[in-house]
Amino acid sequence: MGFDTDEESNYWKINDYVVNDFSDDYEWSAENTEDSIYDTRNGRGIVTWNYDDPGESYHTKKRIDNIFVYNPYGEFDFRIVVSEKCYRDKTAKRTAKRKGKLVLTRDKERRIWYDENNGTEFKSSTVTETPAVNPERHEVEIELDIESVIGDLGDRDDTLCEDIEGYINNLIQEADAVNEGVS
Repeated sequence: MGFDTDEESNYWKINDYVVNDFSDDYEWSAENTEDSIYDTRNGRGIVTWNYDDPGESYHTKKRIDNIFVYNPYGEFDFRIVVSEKCYRDKTAKRTAKRKGKLVLTRDKERRIWYDENNGTEFKSSTVTETPAVNPERHEVEIELDIESVIGDLGDRDDTLCEDIEGYINNLIQEADAVNEGVS
């Protein structure tokens, strides 16, 4: 999501909108994490340490493609990132830490709102400490859970591929609602 003016104030406008308007409709949680990011042969490997619920998790993330949406009439442009995220076991985590190249470590404060009905996640994150970018970098992410989409399509009598368009439209409408709420 691109910010045309003051990035920090736009981030807080979005964050306040989500806190005030989404909190009643969505399950939400907060987490403080430290990500150690490694380049591995399976793509980017991310070891996450969760400060609130101590323990490490490991997943690989491979970006497949980007879809850029230019929005001439709105305040924000959008980037839809299509990526593959796979959770891995402890053996893969040990291999990544031993053989992978550590790219960077960053701390994040994140709020997550989750809609169980359609598997959509809205995340607002603040990168609080990292050597790669300035501290206090803000990110807004909306994720569509493809597993729930495929599951929902599989439960229907009519499983034509066109049905997935409705789920993508729901995602864009939610992004549009955020855009309207902050403008």
